[in-house]
Amino acid sequence: MPFDEDCDGDLDLLIGDIANDKMIFLRNGGTKTDAWITAQDGQFPSYDTSIDIPIFLASFYLDVNNDGKRDLIVTPNETDGGRNTNHIWLYLNEGTDCDPDFILYSKSFLVDNMISVGAKSDPAVGDISGDGLPDLLVGSNGIYTADNQKESRIFYYRNTGTRNIPEFTLISDDYLTMSSLTSFPTALSPNLVDMDGDGDLDLMIGEGNGQLYFFTNVAGPGAEASFSYVYPYKDIFVGQDAKPELFDVNNDGVIDLLMGEQNNELNLFMNRGTSSNPDFPTVPDTRNFGSLFTVTDFYTFNNSPVFFKQEGSTLCYIGFEDGRLSLYEWLPSSGAGKLQLIESNAGHIRHGFKLTTEIADIDHDGFLDLVLGNFAGGLTFFHTPYRSDVVSVKQPENDRMSVQLYPNPASELLTIVSPEVMDFTFTNVIGNIVMTGKLKKDVNHIELTVLRSGVYHIKLIDNIGRFTHLQFIKL
Repeated sequence: MPFDEDCDGDLDLLIGDIANDKMIFLRNGGTKTDAWITAQDGQFPSYDTSIDIPIFLASFYLDVNNDGKRDLIVTPNETDGGRNTNHIWLYLNEGTDCDPDFILYSKSFLVDNMISVGAKSDPAVGDISGDGLPDLLVGSNGIYTADNQKESRIFYYRNTGTRNIPEFTLISDDYLTMSSLTSFPTALSPNLVDMDGDGDLDLMIGEGNGQLYFFTNVAGPGAEASFSYVYPYKDIFVGQDAKPELFDVNNDGVIDLLMGEQNNELNLFMNRGTSSNPDFPTVPDTRNFGSLFTVTDFYTFNNSPVFFKQEGSTLCYIGFEDGRLSLYEWLPSSGAGKLQLIESNAGHIRHGFKLTTEIADIDHDGFLDLVLGNFAGGLTFFHTPYRSDVVSVKQPENDRMSVQLYPNPASELLTIVSPEVMDFTFTNVIGNIVMTGKLKKDVNHIELTVLRSGVYHIKLIDNIGRFTHLQFIKL
């Protein structure tokens, strides 16, 4: 990185090296036209905390805090081989722009305000704490410890927000002590689902070496999760970067196991057990489920699937190695079954390589949210247009569908035809309540002039606690 460190009109140099955890400052004692290095600082900046991050360091000279003076950022220029915690060092410039004095301000610049798990982040959403709010587990490819040893980790973020405004707080950076359970550093891919029908969430974790951990939750519904585990689960092996997805493929009431992996295959293991005692074969029933891939040798896609139901159809998002997110529909009646491509680049999302996927209604707005992990180790959250199953199990589907809303979009007046007396709550897209009231049985007209233009959600609750959600657009 060339910059004028001593304000003498020529450029000095700050150089990182692939095998060095320091950066060397080289002073230019020559001229602008005839450079000549006359001194060096191998512990730069030796007048403050010296740079000390393994390996392959790069530096960047820019004004971070908008005070008119350029600052210094140092970080590894390596995607998965360098330090990935406390690895973005920010030195604020306490001197002048042409005569800088770099003072260490932070070792975790930017990442201290975001979810960052090193590399290959892989999310799973579910209520771990037992408080009714969806929490977040994030698998990773491991983090580097202080002695530069790599450890596999699962990160646990508890939802400390509200039903409509989630906020995730880091509780553990080594949940279930996976760093000690794994025999060597490997990518971990968690999936939360009630496998044994007892009302709480169990946990399956795919491992980078192609095998599975299975954690049975013995806490019971409404309690904080308490896990006991089996490894390797059912002696299943599918190849590198196993990504489990648990979904009832054939609608027989028991959850089946699908496994994405590095070698361009989507493996299906049919559940031969019961809803309370699942059982899977050691080898997959189908190696190319859905006839998704035409090439399986020497070509890696690292597919990461997530399946969900939508108005009688079964849809599937799949993240790929090259950063694409694709949307498919499962067509079981097409011969042996087929995953029909709907959109190859869904949402035109490009958020890093090796996309991993999770879907859940995180903010309880009645619509599914999509969570994407990636090779860089962060997460991105998206809204989707797909409804979640927000209807109480005691409420028949025809009751929910009998509520009518029109026109949609609406500008001044919204009409809701209700089959019974209901309380209603209007919320905006960030979960703020903007209107409440009561619907009578029959036709109701609601004045909208007090609302700003935008998308709004309506929650309707009857007198015995059954509820449903609607959505409309205010013009």
